[in-house]
Amino acid sequence: MNNNRSIKTKIKKLEKMNKKKINTSFLSKTLVLIILTLISLIVLKKNPKLKTGFYNTIYDKHISFASISKWYEKHFGSSIPFKEILSSKTKTVFEEKIEYSKKEDYKDGLKLTVNQNYSIPALESGMVVYIGKKESYGNVVIIQQTDGTDVWYGNVTTNLKMYDYIEKGKFIGNTEDKTLYLVFLKNGKKVKYEKYL
Repeated sequence: MNNNRSIKTKIKKLEKMNKKKINTSFLSKTLVLIILTLISLIVLKKNPKLKTGFYNTIYDKHISFASISKWYEKHFGSSIPFKEILSSKTKTVFEEKIEYSKKEDYKDGLKLTVNQNYSIPALESGMVVYIGKKESYGNVVIIQQTDGTDVWYGNVTTNLKMYDYIEKGKFIGNTEDKTLYLVFLKNGKKVKYEKYL
């Protein structure tokens, strides 16, 4: 009987220690993020040239979220708290590859013939860095993949928002008709699409 009580007591102590460890990890990641944000804001406020350059980079171009994410994960671990717990409890609902009946070169990328209002899966995991119209491509969603490649999905209607993270094979949106445009760019240069399709 005493043995059972001592085992239960030890289990409760271990559970309390694990909870403290998780809370400490989450708290330290949050504090690091707050400190980095505050330092960035102070430096930007004190230096007008840097502030102008920062706004030009953010609004005229886009920064490489893939490289920032890799750096953060290398030094601090996952940026998503409790990622292991969340990923083990989630189930895949929509995970496919792009299916098309015809493929042809188009401007900087490809023009695919797909089914009417085709549901588009993400080719690779990444972050949404652009949503809007582009000449000759219609409504475009640009996802910067974790490998640093920007993929344009053109002629698309979507409910995604800027800076949403989307995993490989997950639903991006629907084509507006039977055409899907794809463009693959890395550092402003065209990338071969064969490994994605």
